[in-house]
Amino acid sequence: MTSSENVISLWDVATNQLITNQIVNQSKIVSMSLDSSGYKLITLGEKGEVMIWDVITSSNNSLAETCIN
Repeated sequence: MTSSENVISLWDVATNQLITNQIVNQSKIVSMSLDSSGYKLITLGEKGEVMIWDVITSSNNSLAETCIN
């Protein structure tokens, strides 16, 4: 996974193929981490927003499940 300001890119490391780019409705992403299952991505915006993303069901639609301010 990579992040550039408000875009998250999800990559398949085995094939080096881009799976999806997601525009994030969140302030600039300053930190992100996968949970222990590897299925949820947690992002932190510079204004303190926390978003939880479902990595498995990623599509071109928004991945965000929860936004906590």
